[in-house]
Amino acid sequence: MAAVSVVGDFCVVAGSASTIGMLKDEEAKDWLAILGLPHLWVNVSGEVGGSLLDTEQMTKIYNHGEVQRYPY
Repeated sequence: MAAVSVVGDFCVVAGSASTIGMLKDEEAKDWLAILGLPHLWVNVSGEVGGSLLDTEQMTKIYNHGEVQRYPY
């Protein structure tokens, strides 16, 4: 992976998940989906994916300038 971003209630959870996703390389796509946290990834070929591409999910996380707790 070239980049992985994860949203979590705690920075240590989001940071750890992002780091693990980077280390898993292409396996990160499935791993992040199973993890269930909102995420975005970019691989070294420039492909982009992740649940944060879903505008409905983004609205749940960020609503009119106010950050909302994501219901896990």
